[in-house]
Amino acid sequence: MESTFLTSIIDAKEDGDVVSTDVPNAFIQTPVPDDNKKVTMKITGVLVHLMVEQAPEVCGPHVVHENGKKVLCVAVLKAPYGMLVSSLLWCNKFKKDLEGCGFVFNPHDPCAANKMVNGKQHTIRFHVDDLMCCHVDPKINTEFLKWLNSNHGTCGEVKATRGKIHEHLGMQFNYSKPGCVIIGMTKHMKAMVDDFPMKLKPSDTTPMPAASDPFAKGDSPFLNKEQAEVFHTFVAKALFACKRTRPDMQPTVAALCTRVKEPNQDDWNKLIRL
Repeated sequence: MESTFLTSIIDAKEDGDVVSTDVPNAFIQTPVPDDNKKVTMKITGVLVHLMVEQAPEVCGPHVVHENGKKVLCVAVLKAPYGMLVSSLLWCNKFKKDLEGCGFVFNPHDPCAANKMVNGKQHTIRFHVDDLMCCHVDPKINTEFLKWLNSNHGTCGEVKATRGKIHEHLGMQFNYSKPGCVIIGMTKHMKAMVDDFPMKLKPSDTTPMPAASDPFAKGDSPFLNKEQAEVFHTFVAKALFACKRTRPDMQPTVAALCTRVKEPNQDDWNKLIRL
């Protein structure tokens, strides 16, 4: 996040051409290393029927039954979504690809890299398959997009956003004001209010998100299971926001995070205040 914010400020000051994009189906383009440690996936349920239907001669002979259910065990050749190591495998592959065309990675952040092109810095920062890059010459980004599609567009076109406004990592980056970048999460915050089960009126406002003693547990009744799940969900949504563009909420969210296991009515009221 620090690299994303800091480099975005530099982009604004230099009035650079900013491009944001994500690589479609990045994981499925990432081979699992052949290091004699075969990764096996156990497939059950409807997916077994679908795979046999698509490739009966390949999958059919290997279907077995366990407790009356069809099971298919397969060796994983490409990194699937859901496997813990998939993100790391993709990032290592992408890093190697970028280094192969001259990018040098920041020693303090493995997801930020630079390359000098025509005497100016071409900066890339990425989170898994979501990336943002900038160079003062738009032609350099155009060439980079061609390279992205050539190397990582085999499972879908790498589509890019260009211009002054970008959606990246759940945030909006607005470069409309010269020399300045405005980073916000208005859509996320509005969705939190709109999706909250208790509808709040425009008059339901408070000058600050924290109560007088946010860590006080109180002796009010515990929330029921359904309400406790809502509490946990919206604290998580607030945590996502406060670690990005809403640091003013951090003290309150920190207190609420300690209450997600056994929230009571007092905690609910604190969430409403937030």
